Amino acid sequence: MSKVKRVIMQIVLLFSASIIFSGCTTVSVSDDSSSVRTAAPAASVSAPASPVYKVGQVGPAGGLIFYVKANNSGGWRYMEAAPEDVYGKFPLAREGINTSDLLERTIGQGLRNTKEYMKQAESKGGGFGWAAQVCDEYEVNGYDDWFLPSLDELNQVYGNLHQKSLGGFFNDWYWSSTVKQGYDSNGWFVGSGQNFADGSQNPYDNANRIEYRVRPIRQFADDGKPHAAQPTSTAAASGLYKVGDTGPAGGIIFYIKDNDMDNWRYLECAPADIEGKFPLSREGIRTINLLERTIGWGLRNTNEYMRQAKTKGGGFGWAAQVCDEYELNGFDDWFLPCMDELNQMYGVLHRRGLGDFFNAWYWSSTVRQGYDSNGWFAGRGQNFENGSQDPYDNSNRIEYRVRPIRQF
Repeated sequence: MSKVKRVIMQIVLLFSASIIFSGCTTVSVSDDSSSVRTAAPAASVSAPASPVYKVGQVGPAGGLIFYVKANNSGGWRYMEAAPEDVYGKFPLAREGINTSDLLERTIGQGLRNTKEYMKQAESKGGGFGWAAQVCDEYEVNGYDDWFLPSLDELNQVYGNLHQKSLGGFFNDWYWSSTVKQGYDSNGWFVGSGQNFADGSQNPYDNANRIEYRVRPIRQFADDGKPHAAQPTSTAAASGLYKVGDTGPAGGIIFYIKDNDMDNWRYLECAPADIEGKFPLSREGIRTINLLERTIGWGLRNTNEYMRQAKTKGGGFGWAAQVCDEYELNGFDDWFLPCMDELNQMYGVLHRRGLGDFFNAWYWSSTVRQGYDSNGWFAGRGQNFENGSQDPYDNSNRIEYRVRPIRQF
């Protein structure tokens, strides 16, 4: 065959192949025109044999991977739990709902359930404050595709994360998006949740009103692209700082966790008290969002005080406000410690003669729910003379010392 004819034949074959196999990833024509080969179409449920992410690793949204399946069927392969709970507690719904489309509990049904809640919510004021609604509105690190897990998805979160001390969960009840069909004699529908203290799952009447914690989740596909190695939740055994060291702001390190979950690993207290004594607040506050005492909640509590303070003159002179305004050595990210953070300072610093604390009462940002008969709410503090912790009524007026802390 002449060279010219061979070139013409290759062009004709290439043109024909481009028509016949349009939509394929590649088209190859051999030099002797004896064969034509095509790659598999790009759209496929298949995924790499070895998944990019593993259970316990940090996902693309900054949460933790808690479930991995074999392929991309349904458009996803991985499930990722948010890095923290949505702040507060919530009912499953405020108004009556049609339960017949919310019975699914299996893995892969949480997104569908959440969409059903939101569809029904359109005629009920948007479902503001429902567990599904706060998940649907949740956004972190630029990701807004979160939903309320089904019961089996929630159980995976419990088993693969919380039971391995991952994820910063509480030993408390969490809602799933799964319900039991029908209503009880009082007209309450029955939601299903899980107790992270012991793993028990029970349906609960009065899901219109009873409030539990919420942890959003999301699902995403394996794109087949190599990713940078993802860190697991356990950081290196040796860190940059040790308890008692001077921190970057000139304070003292008093707490170290084993990872950077929630974008911090160290807690540092200011080198001295803020001069003076302060009330926990001057005006009445809503206490329901200030009950948390566990380590990691001081910043969120302080932010809640300052949010409420916007309608109360800025909260000038509140214990949380003076911590929020505190600045030292160019660092202005201080806050009022929660109860367990304050106790850490007492135990690992003051009892060892570190930190220049007084043998006096210090405020935490944690309160007790509700008000007494005189209209005073009960704040929680700690006596650094003997370590005792007690709630104190009249927190609107009683004044104690304050030591700001920060996390990094």
